[in-house]
Amino acid sequence: MKKFTCYYKRLKIVNIRIAALAIIVSIFFLPAFVPFEKLGNNMFTVILNRQKVGVVSSPEDAEEYVLEARSRIAAGSEELVLVESDLQVEGKEVLWG
Repeated sequence: MKKFTCYYKRLKIVNIRIAALAIIVSIFFLPAFVPFEKLGNNMFTVILNRQKVGVVSSPEDAEEYVLEARSRIAAGSEELVLVESDLQVEGKEVLWG
């Protein structure tokens, strides 16, 4: 059984007033929040020869990494090395990550 005090009605009104005050104060601060704007693709998944290899922030970075990998492979051999690759980049927009 719930024990009531002689102030339970007054406490209920105080709680409602505090909630109303919190809502009014939050209305003044809501214009400070910037709404979400779509900026386009900002995370790109790199697919090399139909296999996912990693994630980069721009497609140009993926192409640079492929060129660097080719030069490292060629540096390990004294002969001509032909490396064929099928590079694909899939972009998506994310908020965090």
